[in-house]
Amino acid sequence: MPGPDEHQESSDERDPDDAREAEERERWLRDNVPPHHG
Repeated sequence: MPGPDEHQESSDERDPDDAREAEERERWLRDNVPPHHG
């Protein structure tokens, strides 16, 4: 085992950042781009 702990820490630190960006982008899209079906 080269160090699975290091990988988990990196993923944990990158996870919240990614989730936050995704949520903000979805919110912006919902506010700027209304759902148009047709």
